[in-house]
Amino acid sequence: MPLSTDVSLPREHVARYPERCVRCGMDNEGNYLRIWTHTLGWWTYLFWAFGKGFTTSPPVCRDCVWRVRLQRNGGFILIIIIAVAVMFFIWPRLNEIVIAELRKWVAMGLILLCSTPYFLWEVIFPPPIDITAYKDSVDYEFADARYAEDFADLNNDADWIEIS
Repeated sequence: MPLSTDVSLPREHVARYPERCVRCGMDNEGNYLRIWTHTLGWWTYLFWAFGKGFTTSPPVCRDCVWRVRLQRNGGFILIIIIAVAVMFFIWPRLNEIVIAELRKWVAMGLILLCSTPYFLWEVIFPPPIDITAYKDSVDYEFADARYAEDFADLNNDADWIEIS
């Protein structure tokens, strides 16, 4: 069983969502949550600040809005907290025993190692919706396979559509 169901649409296609909350499946009462991401490509790390963004607005009920926002934004904040904690509490104890040429790599490895539980949590319990934008397409990733199928059915007029 997949941990998320992905639907890929052309970038220029305006996505239509089923009129129910993307998280709980209840009536969204006309509420939508605007989510935004950068476009990924070979230039992403070079020109992060100048990259072309992508925005979409899935339906989210009032009870789930803060949960979806917390899961999307809280992860970034948690990684920053982990990085600061590693550099403040763990790194000073290891700094002297690591050779100078490897210090940056060891520090980065420690941060990744300490972040592993969060990454596993995100894989096992994916967010209700996530998007990944590329130059010509956008991947809409849904935790609920049924919602993803309904989303794909509503958007079957796109030039092409892929479900995985």
